[in-house]
Amino acid sequence: MDYFKSEFEGCTLTSISYPGDSSADEFNEWAEQYEADEALEKNMNRQQLFNYTKNKYGTAPEYLWARYPSYAVLRHQDNEKWYGIVMDVPKDKLGLQGTDVVDILDVKCDPVMIDMLRQSPGFLPGYHMNKTNWLSILLDGTVSDEQILDLLDLSFQMTAKKKKQRLERYGLR
Repeated sequence: MDYFKSEFEGCTLTSISYPGDSSADEFNEWAEQYEADEALEKNMNRQQLFNYTKNKYGTAPEYLWARYPSYAVLRHQDNEKWYGIVMDVPKDKLGLQGTDVVDILDVKCDPVMIDMLRQSPGFLPGYHMNKTNWLSILLDGTVSDEQILDLLDLSFQMTAKKKKQRLERYGLR
């Protein structure tokens, strides 16, 4: 376990496979196919997401609700608008099968894009948000890390202060 923590900082160990397990065989086949030394399944997790927002935007998660202590809001520093919220929600509350809890990220998105994305696995109507303008993304490996970060970046841009407001603020308009 110490090796895992030191070599895969920010990752969460979700399963261990042993030789002979069917899942181990699948990972070994993948590793052989792609000439990898080993197969490692890695999903975007909330800590990696928070590290990304801290490094790129200088924002840290805010925990606003005593009733939901793990719900984390990501917001702009200048206009205080939310550009993301990370929540752990039972699957059945999202319209999915099962009652186990899954992390999701809500992001603001163009309504046309939302309609297209919702046709793909891992994308759901915005949980507890305006479903026309917000999208929930499963953080369970269904959606690629790259796509998650691209949509988070888009949400950041969509919720940023408008150029006109910035110009007025600095007396340039």
